[in-house]
Amino acid sequence: MSTKLENMKIDLRPATTKDVDILLNLFQFYIYDMSKIIGKKVGESGKFSFNQDALVKYWENTDHWAYLVYMGEDIAGFCLVRKYPEEKEVYDIEQFFMLNSFKSMRVGTQVFDSLMLNHPGKWLIRVLKENTGALRFWLKVVRGQVGNNYTSSFELDEDLEMHFIRYEFPSI
Repeated sequence: MSTKLENMKIDLRPATTKDVDILLNLFQFYIYDMSKIIGKKVGESGKFSFNQDALVKYWENTDHWAYLVYMGEDIAGFCLVRKYPEEKEVYDIEQFFMLNSFKSMRVGTQVFDSLMLNHPGKWLIRVLKENTGALRFWLKVVRGQVGNNYTSSFELDEDLEMHFIRYEFPSI
């Protein structure tokens, strides 16, 4: 027997400039989730600070894509995709966030599958060394798409040593 949630459609919708406030609000939850890993503290205003201007590139640059994730009519998360600055032929998931209430529903996996269909080619996923939960998720979904045809290594991204997962998703 299926539940109402199982029958809801998951949509990966391109975010527009009209969606900036939604994305900024969701970023608070994203930083909250990451704060246990990166040690970020909430400011005096009760909010996390971050460079909001960094999101502007997602509407100004043709090699950046912002998506909001919906399950039915409910916002479930967001993902920010770009061409990796050091390797312009490679797609990079700069940020990926699902609200906790959707994580157990495989929404993130379905979003990842949609991203691959929208952007076939060479990919890179960077994961903070300490973020073992994210690493497990990314390795699982990458294997689901390309089997063992990927590489995983530690590399420096600016000044942080991170897991770099590289693979290619072919055009269909």
